[in-house]
Amino acid sequence: MPIPTMVRAARRRAVRWWPLMRVLLGIGVLAVVIIRQGDGALLTGLRSITPSALLAAVAVTMITTAAAAARWTAVARALGVRLRLPDALAAYYRSQLLNGLLPGGVVGDVERALRHGGRTAARGPAIRSVAWERSFGQAVQVALTVGVIGICLLLHSGPITGLVRGLGDRTLYPVLGGLGVLLLGILVVGGLRRVRRPAMADLRGLLHPTSLAPIVSLSTLVIAGHVLVLLIAARAVGVGAPVRQLVPLALLILVASALPTNIGGWGPREGAASWLFALAGIGAGPGLAASTAYGVLTLVAVSPGVVVLLAGRRRTAARRGRPITGPVAREITVDD
Repeated sequence: MPIPTMVRAARRRAVRWWPLMRVLLGIGVLAVVIIRQGDGALLTGLRSITPSALLAAVAVTMITTAAAAARWTAVARALGVRLRLPDALAAYYRSQLLNGLLPGGVVGDVERALRHGGRTAARGPAIRSVAWERSFGQAVQVALTVGVIGICLLLHSGPITGLVRGLGDRTLYPVLGGLGVLLLGILVVGGLRRVRRPAMADLRGLLHPTSLAPIVSLSTLVIAGHVLVLLIAARAVGVGAPVRQLVPLALLILVASALPTNIGGWGPREGAASWLFALAGIGAGPGLAASTAYGVLTLVAVSPGVVVLLAGRRRTAARRGRPITGPVAREITVDD
């Protein structure tokens, strides 16, 4: 068999098996963390959730979700696609719920893109609006994380200095800057690969100041909301470290949770939380407990997505003229 043919065949096999490998990797990371820490920290995270913590997480997530939906409308508007904020908000709640229940953490976004594309004449830009919305959100998250870490290093404060204690001053900042450029490059290239040829035309609209400013500011608000929920979880499990120490850790944990090897958000997040909290002198156990509480809080906070799923399924069933039977999970393609 010619070498190019073998390479193409190997690539096809890798693409076919990659979704399963991602799930197994996420399960493996979570299993290793639980085996090393025991189930005590996991149970502590579950038992420590109070009604006040739940209410606070739900309230913060409402603001966060509204900001994310507004960011999506800003991206869609820059691409010339009409998207009403109420529709975007309902779709975002549904998307977050699916992301929190299914492996990979992107199933809800894929469903959101396909649904939005199927409901407008501008199918291509509508689908790309979701890809760009995700990419810009992740790019801002990485930029904020690198910026906060850089400030901590300049001030020689916080737990981040322990990560680079072995590096000399001459190599510290080039390494940090190179890491930031590399991560941002991966995100940008990933976005370009997703949208392919129309990418440059899209970027001209998205990078215009009237579009970029709201996208960046709303992304910052979204990230701040996620960090706040993680701080609520940390306080719920009894972590008393100061906020200035927890914020850099929270940002790094959120970056880890965005890796597509998670199972409904679980896996890399718990590994990163255990390691980073141990590095900060707080302890791996409290890190795992805080991450567990965060996972439960976020899942409860996006539970309005269930209402969106049920309401959409009812309308779909009524339009098709058949009774509503069976579990909601049988019909994911529902209307808002």
